[in-house]
Amino acid sequence: MPDTTPDAGRTAGGTRIARAQTEGDRAAVFRFRYGLYVDGMKKRIAAADHARRMLEEPLDATGRIYTAEAGGEICGTLRVNHAAEFTQAHPLPQGLVDMHALGPFLETWPEALTFTSRLMVALTRRGSAMLHRLIGRAYADALADGRAFDFCYAPPYLVEMYLQLGYRLYTKSKTDPSVGYLVPLVLPLRDWDHLADVNSPLLRVATRAGATEGPRDDAVVWFHEHYGPALESFDGRYDADRAWAQLSHAMHALSDNSPGVFSGFTGDEVQRVLRSNAVLRCPAGDRVVQRGDSRDEMFVVLSGRVVVRLEADGPPITELGPGQVFGEMSMLNRAPRSAYVDVVEDCEILTYTRQALDRLMKVEPELAARLLLNLANILGTRLTSTNDHLRGTGDSA
Repeated sequence: MPDTTPDAGRTAGGTRIARAQTEGDRAAVFRFRYGLYVDGMKKRIAAADHARRMLEEPLDATGRIYTAEAGGEICGTLRVNHAAEFTQAHPLPQGLVDMHALGPFLETWPEALTFTSRLMVALTRRGSAMLHRLIGRAYADALADGRAFDFCYAPPYLVEMYLQLGYRLYTKSKTDPSVGYLVPLVLPLRDWDHLADVNSPLLRVATRAGATEGPRDDAVVWFHEHYGPALESFDGRYDADRAWAQLSHAMHALSDNSPGVFSGFTGDEVQRVLRSNAVLRCPAGDRVVQRGDSRDEMFVVLSGRVVVRLEADGPPITELGPGQVFGEMSMLNRAPRSAYVDVVEDCEILTYTRQALDRLMKVEPELAARLLLNLANILGTRLTSTNDHLRGTGDSA
């Protein structure tokens, strides 16, 4: 079948989206991954080949690897594995089955599933259209191949982006000891109503390909029949009015010794600060932050409670509830996480990314300054509390 996707065989804005077809093309991708993840982001990845400076993984054996190129250099890449293309030598990993709770999907749609991973763009291209063009190309190919569902998992700071594309939260999040808290998502490829509801750019890709014509897709009907309650339970879209109601109630309950991140803000100001952010629903027992993680989002507790530990199995050093935040230090200075955070009472947690803060500083500098002042007060209070805790355990200098 000829490649008729919008980006096939041509460039836009000096960038070309293509498939890595040759061994040389794929090796260039593996070197790009290594440079971005290991050199640039200082990630410790078991599959990294430091001698050859490559990051190649088992899923690459059957994966379709897409690249974004500008000036002859790779500046973005994406991998998609099709369930129908796994082999006896390279089977569908049990880890993917467990991560995405695939049982019902494999039973009903075994040939119609795809798995997106290793989406990355060069730091100089963050915020450009490149990421959406990579995803759009892979999405158009999956439509043309008759696939029905695409699965991915994301750290909390990327969940909002995937929700805006049309992915859905449908099952529990998982904690991977090597990479931290991961959120599974699924995209029903032909759920036109939902794609329109979130104004997904993928709907335009499907419309250009003529895929939106005809009756409602059987896979979409099946998905809503089987996962309707789960979609309501895990719905991560930001509801500004509800979030403010929760935060307003929480801020009135905070004591003078427990400053809130939005102390002194009006409801309208809070909504302007937060705008669209993902809300995670986390059951008791989830570990949402792992010490050593390299992430740059903070979290605002909307309901429920979490505890902070300095050691994985150590005693809690503090408990946080509605209106309080955690992860703010890593968001501000992009340093690895310094503690563990566990959910002890079912929570709704709103994510707030460094990208959102940078955007706020450009468009609402006065609000950003007040937000940063509140975060400074919170950090000062916590530093005092931590010092008191260390003195109490005899660990202070």
